[in-house]
Amino acid sequence: MLKNSLWGVWDALVYDSFVWRNGLRSADRIATHMTGPEKRKLFELVYQHRPKVIVEIGSCLGASTSCLSQALIKYCPNGSLVAVDTWQNDAMDEAKRDTFAEFEKNTSRYRAVLKSVRATSLAAAAKFDQRIDLLFIDGDHEYEGVASDWKGWSPHLSQGAIVVMHDSGWAEGVQRVIADEISPRAQWEQSLPNLYWAKLSSHT
Repeated sequence: MLKNSLWGVWDALVYDSFVWRNGLRSADRIATHMTGPEKRKLFELVYQHRPKVIVEIGSCLGASTSCLSQALIKYCPNGSLVAVDTWQNDAMDEAKRDTFAEFEKNTSRYRAVLKSVRATSLAAAAKFDQRIDLLFIDGDHEYEGVASDWKGWSPHLSQGAIVVMHDSGWAEGVQRVIADEISPRAQWEQSLPNLYWAKLSSHT
């Protein structure tokens, strides 16, 4: 029991060091359902793969957006992040409300790399004209919604793109899209308890 407790303290210290070292103190205070290890993994994926174009589906108040943006500024300053959301809490387990102003305030320091697209996922995908190097899907959790996100955005992926899916630990819709659509195309795949990521094969 003591050993587990000590490991918990150590993990917290390591995470706090990561936050301070990478200028993420403000980002880490933004309310989110993402855990510390999940936010750190998003940051690390940018560091490891240096994507030029990132698209995030489902940005909420901007916690994950801030982690991705800060990593871009630090490691890929010529890169860009497109955050797509209606900012109406459409897929959240809480009352509908307009969160766009809060998102804009939370992410204001990242305007050099961040573009906010206030639209449904499919509407934004239909107008998108770039190749995506890292796609992070954290929108609707029902199968129809997740499958729709994948169908809309997957044609824009570059060869060898990184795909990240949140809520893979509990959402059956997310799990099904991963199993049916992403895993068969994966060169490799990894996961945390509630976050999945894969590098797509260059040959599909």
